[in-house]
Amino acid sequence: MDATPHLAESPLVRVWLTHASQRIDINKLRAICANIEVVFDKSVFPDNVDQRVPFMERIAADMAKEFNPTRDGLVMGGDPAAMAICVRAVSMVHPTFRILKFDSHHGSYYTITLGGTQAIGEENGKSGEEGASPAG
Repeated sequence: MDATPHLAESPLVRVWLTHASQRIDINKLRAICANIEVVFDKSVFPDNVDQRVPFMERIAADMAKEFNPTRDGLVMGGDPAAMAICVRAVSMVHPTFRILKFDSHHGSYYTITLGGTQAIGEENGKSGEEGASPAG
């Protein structure tokens, strides 16, 4: 029997925000998890565009090593490249992990588990967001 708690059932201890953005309401994130880490702050981007992606990949790789898929969640925010680089880095280290998605209708976040052996869009015989669970 697997001793690891099901990701959707275990509480979040830390949330990783891909990129600081004014569009992300930090207070709503703090409502589900007080420990928020920002992966990419505006000040870390090199001026030389050719250096940005390798630099961001190094930062994301370090984050992925600290990321604990049973305790942590990833929140997409800000630069789309930052989001993609973070998801790639985490998925290279952890085959299954959680992201948090904001539901503007309910005004809160819910978790989506990514990875595993199921096809994209399938979770317990369901498709789409039906398999998602509330964060927290």
